[in-house]
Amino acid sequence: MKVAVIHDWLDKKYGAEEVLEQILTLYPSADLFTLVDFLPNQQRKFLENRKITTSFLQKIPFAKKHFRKLLPLFPIAIEQFDLRDYKLIISSSHAVAKGVIIHPYQTHICYMNSQMRYVWDMQAQYLEQAKFSIIKNILSRKILHKMRIWEVSSSHRVDSFISNSQYSSLRLKKTLGRKSKVIYPPVDVEYFGQKTKEIKHKKEYYFTASRLVGYKNVNIIVEAFNQMPDKKLYIAGDGEERKSLSKIANKNITFLGRLNKEELRIHYQNSKAFIYAAIEDFGIVMVESLASGTPVIAYNRGGAAEIVTDNTGVLFNNLSANDIIDSINNFENNSKNCTNKKCKNRAQDFSIELFKEKLLEHIKQH
Repeated sequence: MKVAVIHDWLDKKYGAEEVLEQILTLYPSADLFTLVDFLPNQQRKFLENRKITTSFLQKIPFAKKHFRKLLPLFPIAIEQFDLRDYKLIISSSHAVAKGVIIHPYQTHICYMNSQMRYVWDMQAQYLEQAKFSIIKNILSRKILHKMRIWEVSSSHRVDSFISNSQYSSLRLKKTLGRKSKVIYPPVDVEYFGQKTKEIKHKKEYYFTASRLVGYKNVNIIVEAFNQMPDKKLYIAGDGEERKSLSKIANKNITFLGRLNKEELRIHYQNSKAFIYAAIEDFGIVMVESLASGTPVIAYNRGGAAEIVTDNTGVLFNNLSANDIIDSINNFENNSKNCTNKKCKNRAQDFSIELFKEKLLEHIKQH
């Protein structure tokens, strides 16, 4: 049986690419289709010598740095792939991959890493942060409106949807009117559970890791620690807000920049707790922290509400500095409940092997 795997684009290896990697291990002879492929050589190992077909967007001169600006062309580009020779189509989608054109004799299974949130529930936030001129704002709203229409219509090309959390499954039902099976994404819990070296000031600081962009709400975490000068915060990650965050952060807050996998593991294991304030469809970093044996303090929305339990961390209900402060104090007063073993045991519910087992079972049913 010939299998085609569709992925939105390849430019950096994030959570969606971790999902893609495990899909490809299940179907080692599958051909891969993607809008553009600009993945750096050092991150391509999981692709091996696989046949990869890209769209016409790949040949646009400025695409390598600015392909996201070609959003209005994404639907047209994804529909140009010729998939007539494939029996099984598996799309790994957080944008338009699910919109490929298929034939009646083919089966199309879509794993939804996310929807285009800037098209749906985060449109207002996206436009607010973009600070477009009046004309650009109107044009952007028109483009996003057309993208919503296309996404609804193209969703009927999928035989079965898989969501990465109950939260994203609910949004899929509300926006596209489609039910989905929930299979949590794969997390390398074995790697993060391996003992690593200790930092000199072990367990004397809190830790967060995130892209430093508006919707991640890192500014609220910084605001909270500005009011707690006796507590240290280490922030991993980079992005457009790093400069502004650095300006408002007090001396008890340290910016580490972008960390590799090993450096992340070291800080997960050596911190008191991992702090997270973003509303995520899932939130792989929270599971990585639990796998390292470190509790999580997170906003009680999205994937965090499904990951963090009473004995593996604390959830706060309001997105405010005061709520984060109260949650940290609550955690410190009851930290004995969140043991290393309980955190690691919880992380096993999101292992790579469990993901592959459930995904393969679901595909075989279709």
